[in-house]
Amino acid sequence: MNEDLSLLPPEASEIARGVDLLLLFLIGTGVLFVIGFFAIVLLASLRRAPEARGPWVLLDRPLRWITALWIVAPSTIVLTAFSLSVRLQAAHAVAPPASIRVRGVGRQWLWFFRHEQGSTEVGDLHVPVEVPVVLHLTSEDVLHTFAVPAFRLRQDVLPGRETEVWFRATRTGTFRFFCGEYCGPGHSTMTGTIHVLDPIAFERWVNGDAADLPPEEAGKMLFTAFRCDSCHKAGGGGTGPALEGAFGKDVELANGSKVLFDEAYVRESIFEPNAKIVKGFQPSMSSFKGQLNENQISQIAAYLKSLPGTAAPEAK
Repeated sequence: MNEDLSLLPPEASEIARGVDLLLLFLIGTGVLFVIGFFAIVLLASLRRAPEARGPWVLLDRPLRWITALWIVAPSTIVLTAFSLSVRLQAAHAVAPPASIRVRGVGRQWLWFFRHEQGSTEVGDLHVPVEVPVVLHLTSEDVLHTFAVPAFRLRQDVLPGRETEVWFRATRTGTFRFFCGEYCGPGHSTMTGTIHVLDPIAFERWVNGDAADLPPEEAGKMLFTAFRCDSCHKAGGGGTGPALEGAFGKDVELANGSKVLFDEAYVRESIFEPNAKIVKGFQPSMSSFKGQLNENQISQIAAYLKSLPGTAAPEAK
């Protein structure tokens, strides 16, 4: 069947087929009950008073078997659906031992992931095919929901609490994921892509063998992905200072001292944003410690250094 014409998303995980069968069972039995209900209403409407009975009368007295069927059939359907649901839940309640683990953080309005090998990514998630993947999910601000339609996966992500969910992708390709819980005006942009790779391609990716972007381009992607530009707006006007032309110059702090805007200052500002507050601004930035590695810090610094009007660092 052409997937573009399918009523359901493609089945791309181990649990997808079971979820679809349960859904189709519930829909099918629901349709049958609706048809049966209206059939009974129609038949009952054809009953006539005893003195006006004619040859077309279909029912002339209550039928006990209809009452019995109306009790037995719903009970059977409910118990069957419950049994299928329990079996499906039990089969996927605990992840297999040989699983890879990824930590995910939801934040207005992006998803950040950190692999156990140390690789990090924002808005994308790379996983191997036919290998169980355990996600340890949490939120930094409000309630989010991690939803992957093709995997039939949907998990609420609560602030201050780590939730574990796992899946096994059964086909290579790219699949969209979303935030399934309204979380603010940027909710519709809180999306991303899961890249399911064959094991060899995944090993190459996770070990960094793929061709890298120039540091300033990679830094720009990180700067945009982490929404740094929403506070450090070009030309000023944001909750944080504008950064064009700042690299390599002295920055005046709230306590009256000055500090050189170099890579060390960038690193400290990202990991400990309240350590040195720029004059005229409030300590409103949250820490990104544990979400960016040293290589990514260098890439962001390279991007800031490449911004128009940036002066070269002064020699000490």
